[in-house]
Amino acid sequence: MQAGEPAGPSEDKVVAVTDSTGKKLIRRTFIYRDQVAPVLKAKCYNCHSASKKKGGLRLDSEAFIRKGGKNGSVLVAGNPARSKLFSYLLLPEGDDRHMPPKGKLQLSRQELAIIQNWIQRGASFKEEIEEILQSGDDQPVATLPLLPADSSHATAAIPQEPELEAALLSKPVNVPDQQILQRLKAQHVSLTKMSSGSEYLSANFVNTRDFNAETVQTLQGIQNQVVRLRLTGQPVKDSDVKHLAQFKNLTRLNLENTQITDSSLELLATLPNLEHLNLYGTSVTDEGLARLAGSPNLKVVYLWQTKTTPEGISRLRKARPDIKVETGTQQLAKPDTNKVQLNDSK
Repeated sequence: MQAGEPAGPSEDKVVAVTDSTGKKLIRRTFIYRDQVAPVLKAKCYNCHSASKKKGGLRLDSEAFIRKGGKNGSVLVAGNPARSKLFSYLLLPEGDDRHMPPKGKLQLSRQELAIIQNWIQRGASFKEEIEEILQSGDDQPVATLPLLPADSSHATAAIPQEPELEAALLSKPVNVPDQQILQRLKAQHVSLTKMSSGSEYLSANFVNTRDFNAETVQTLQGIQNQVVRLRLTGQPVKDSDVKHLAQFKNLTRLNLENTQITDSSLELLATLPNLEHLNLYGTSVTDEGLARLAGSPNLKVVYLWQTKTTPEGISRLRKARPDIKVETGTQQLAKPDTNKVQLNDSK
């Protein structure tokens, strides 16, 4: 299997529509495209795609996933425990049926949760549209959790919406410059409002082409509005991160599989509202990690496939026991193989 970036929660779009009963909110999500497919591409395509079909199984399109392998289906919509696509991931690494094979890069807890949740919700390959109930002040009163509460496997719990971020979103902010927004959209930067009627934004660079330093510099014009920023997989360098110094409202930052080093962590530790920081697949070391101990509101940092060591992580945990450090090595509950028939081999 080949290494790749972990998939985070998709950027839900919440829009207002009006019918004969008045205004209502709908949420658009595309879990397969935005979450599941990136995980499969990163961890499974090397053995299960057009170039190699181990066990007669391909996972690089809806048609092939539904078809299954030489011994039948690998997906049972609504039932992760009966879906070999998920249950094989939880088998002991010494089991011949465990996927990915022993010695290959394994799925993180977050990635396992994504696969489980997608199957539990019906394994849809299409964009989903949900109506969100509203209170009198037009704020959503119910949201859809990423991981079902009745999950039969002990996969990672998805953090609840940060209180700090919620407080931040309640404060007024100016309308962003529309010309800047248009320039960013022309570069395929996905800009999503954090909530209906809000001017705070989530900016996602995952589909940006021909990324360069000027792309990040353009963001500086809306530095007060950007709350979440995803630069996953782009050739981001320490010199680019310097442009984020004034992003005082930034709460979540994804820098997976970028070219940053310890130098960037010194700056990031000064961001007053940063709560979630993903450093997967970067060259950060224990030296940079120590700088995060000074980050005032950091709650979660993702460190798998970095150059940090258990000793460095232990020192951070001792200095800041309130920070949750994810290294991708947590143990998961094993499936009950007495109840699940596993006859296929990927």
